[in-house]
Amino acid sequence: MDHLETDSFNASLKRMRAGRNDDHRHLSVRRSAPQRLPGAPAENGFGSHAHAIVKGITVTSNPDLAQLQSLGVTTWPTWGCGVSSFPWTYDEQENCLLLEGDVTVTPDGSEPVRFRAGDLVVFDAGLSCSWEVHAPVRKHYRFG
Repeated sequence: MDHLETDSFNASLKRMRAGRNDDHRHLSVRRSAPQRLPGAPAENGFGSHAHAIVKGITVTSNPDLAQLQSLGVTTWPTWGCGVSSFPWTYDEQENCLLLEGDVTVTPDGSEPVRFRAGDLVVFDAGLSCSWEVHAPVRKHYRFG
């Protein structure tokens, strides 16, 4: 990432953390309050605080700038959908950063996991689940 891209990324991340969502050209995320499931570890593999780790899903709230830059999040494609419910199976791992939305994903035979704009989420390969989209979603994502 060159100096100008880094400056823009930093500015977008600051707006995200301030709860503003007025720049869709780069990273633009509406924040949600972090929550941690009882018994979930305070740290996950990304080095940030995880608020949910449930059967094949890791949700990281408040990912730091260095982490997002090292992952190359702004170069990932984007995907979106409206309010809906659907089953899904992950053939390979997916990493995603929610830019907008509110979702509950329930792994088959496990507890539901809710995440919102601003959360970095990892879905393990082989996970079968049901998505319930409460508010329209837009996310950066990467498979593999």
